[in-house]
Amino acid sequence: MKYITWISTGVVITGFALLCNQAPKETLLTPSLPLAELLDSIGQIHQIPGMAVVVVKDDTLIYETEGYIKLGKEDKVQVSTKFHLGSNTKAFTSWIAMKLVQAGKISLQTRVVDQLGINSYRKEYAEITLQDLLSHQARIRPYTSGKEFDKLPDKEGSSQERRQYFAELVLQGKPVKKGTYSNAGFAIASRMLEIATDSSFEFLVAQAMEELQVDYCIGFPNKCDTLNAWGHWRETRSPRRGLQAVPLSHSYELLDVMLAAGDLSMNITDHGKWLQLHLQGLQGADNLLPTGIYQKMHYFQDGYGLGWRNEKQGESRVSFHNGSAGTYYCQAYFSPDKNIALAIFINSAQKEAVQGVYKLRRLLINRFGS
Repeated sequence: MKYITWISTGVVITGFALLCNQAPKETLLTPSLPLAELLDSIGQIHQIPGMAVVVVKDDTLIYETEGYIKLGKEDKVQVSTKFHLGSNTKAFTSWIAMKLVQAGKISLQTRVVDQLGINSYRKEYAEITLQDLLSHQARIRPYTSGKEFDKLPDKEGSSQERRQYFAELVLQGKPVKKGTYSNAGFAIASRMLEIATDSSFEFLVAQAMEELQVDYCIGFPNKCDTLNAWGHWRETRSPRRGLQAVPLSHSYELLDVMLAAGDLSMNITDHGKWLQLHLQGLQGADNLLPTGIYQKMHYFQDGYGLGWRNEKQGESRVSFHNGSAGTYYCQAYFSPDKNIALAIFINSAQKEAVQGVYKLRRLLINRFGS
C-alpha cells in the first residue's frame, strides 16, 4: 500500500485572507493546481479554518491538509488531526451491523420489537427490521433537531439502559413517511446490536476500530484532545461577531444514545484506509467483508443503502454521505467506475464552507478520476 502525504505550510493567520484584497479568484481554481495550493485557495474563498483531504486510487492514498485546528491559533491541521464525522458515523454503524450479521449474531430481518423485547408500540412498527432502520425505511421520526431532544425526559442509568428507554419512547410516537432520514433509527439499531452481543455499543465500536487498526474518539474531537480540530460556528449575539471556535466550556454535545447516528471522530489517515476497503469491495475484492456486503451497504436500494446514500451520475453509480452536527462537516464519496474514493474534513459547517467542500470534490474527481 502506498501513502503519499502532502502537508502544506504557511504563516499564521488570524481570520481569513478573503477579508483582504488578496483572496484567490474563483477563475484560478483548476484541477491542475498543486493540491496544497488548491486547498489553500478553497479555504480562503470559503472561510474554512482548517481541512484534511484523502484521495484513494488503487493501492495509493493521497493526503493533504491545510489551515488551522482553531482560528487564532498557530497549530496547523496534520494528517493525525481528528475531525468530527457527524452522520458519517452511520456508515461505521452499518459496518458493525454487517460484521455481526456475518458472524450469525443477528439478522438484517430481525424484527425490532422482538429484539428489544417490548410489548407497547404503535402497530405501524410491528414488522420493522434492523435492515429497515439502517436504510431509513422504518418510518421512525428524524430526531435531527435540538427541539426533539429537549422534549425527552431525563433517564438515569447506563448508556445501554438509556438507549433501551429511548427506543421504547420513539416506538410509541407517530410514524413518518417511509424513507425519512432518521437519526433515531440508527440509535435503535445500536440498541439491537447491544442486545445481540450482550455488550455496549461503545464496546462494539472499540472492537471494530481495533480490527481496523484505526484511531478514533467519541464526541467532539477537541474535547478528547485540544490539539484536534475545533468546531466553529458563526456567533451573532456575541460582541465578537463572526466565525468563532466553540469554547470547550460550552455545553453543546450529542446525547450518548446518538453515538451510532453521529458522534465519532477520526483522522483523515485512518479514514482513508477504511474508505480503501470499501472501494476494493465495490470493485469486486473481498477483504474484511465480502464484496457482496459492500455492494449491499452501498447500493441494495436506490437512494439509500445501509449507511450510504447513492445515485446515478450518467451511466455510473456513485455513493456518498455527508455528516455534520453543526460545527464540523465531513463528506465521503465513491465512484468505483472512475476508480476513486475521497473524503474531505473541515472544521466549520457554515453554508459557504460546505459550498467549498462540493467545489473541492468536483475538482478532485476531475483530477484523479480515471
